[in-house]
Amino acid sequence: MKKFLLAISVLTACISQAQITLTSANFAQPGDTIFYGVDSIRSSSSLGTTNGVNKTWDFSGASKQTTSESVFSSPLNSPIPAPPGISHVLIEDGDLQNVVFMSVTQAGVQTVIPNPVPFGGEPFIYLKSITFPLNYLTRTRDTTISSFVLPASLLQIPLFDSVRITLTIKLDVLCDGWGTLKTPTGTYNSLRLKQSTITDFKFEGGLPNPLNPTKMIWTPIPISSLPIDVPSNQLDVSYIWLSENSKYFLAEATMVTDTANVQETFRYQIPRPINSGLFKNKLSLIETQVYPNPAKDVLNIEANLSAKQNYNITLTDINGKVLSSFGVIGNQQNKITLPTDNLRDGLYFVRIVGSDSQATVKFSVNR
Repeated sequence: MKKFLLAISVLTACISQAQITLTSANFAQPGDTIFYGVDSIRSSSSLGTTNGVNKTWDFSGASKQTTSESVFSSPLNSPIPAPPGISHVLIEDGDLQNVVFMSVTQAGVQTVIPNPVPFGGEPFIYLKSITFPLNYLTRTRDTTISSFVLPASLLQIPLFDSVRITLTIKLDVLCDGWGTLKTPTGTYNSLRLKQSTITDFKFEGGLPNPLNPTKMIWTPIPISSLPIDVPSNQLDVSYIWLSENSKYFLAEATMVTDTANVQETFRYQIPRPINSGLFKNKLSLIETQVYPNPAKDVLNIEANLSAKQNYNITLTDINGKVLSSFGVIGNQQNKITLPTDNLRDGLYFVRIVGSDSQATVKFSVNR
């Protein structure tokens, strides 16, 4: 009996020693800037995937291949208009196109992102992402559903007059571990979150109801039959570590699935990088305009490019798939003509990246 009580006493002491509780007071405030070292490693190492109590996650061997920063601003200083009720505007990696809005209260954090579907629906997607107080086994689940109708001709889907698209995003954030996190910067008493996001699209073709012209008859359209690539029950998983003094993610490991394998991108907080010799992912914005938009056979790109600097132009579809990429030299090709006659109707992005500047512009093709 004494041995049993001793074991219980040791276990209780162990749990109380490492367990921490985070509240909104531990969260970043507008005006804060957090710097990160970024590395990419194979997920087969299983680093970061273990859960439970009193764990040790050892990333001390990570190398700072690049640095990035997370800048928290107020809605009044947002580079793009913020929806109402927002307390924080997060600009990741100095990219004014990579903006996340947040509503931070004593109850938790609600994350707000622009709707990734350009054709309609609500302009923003709202998801609860963190519940306060946050400690071991705290769980936050939220689902958002956005549905809208557009002409079938826009997606080149025959036999139907209209297409109804339903986008469903399910977010599940579980605090599934606590223990010690080791990075090249130090050793920290941390909570670990497992964030799982499921993105799913449902397509339905619509025809007028002959018995009631004011209503439509909707028929499911298989994803495999669509002329465009869209995610179907796509699962993305990331692991996030937090501590009392980190203000935001102390570290983050993101699982990214490609055609060959699964890789893990790891980032961790570092002191403000001064004379570090590392590439800095803070790029100024290039003044850019595109026309005609929507495009048919060609797209004209006018950009204010610096003289004699090299720039890379990348064309991607709505899912981020690179369709073409080429280089230009500033002042020699400030007006660029991009053929679009081989593109299907839909939304696309042009990204221009130089040594110290960048721009991302979206356009559509509609014949």
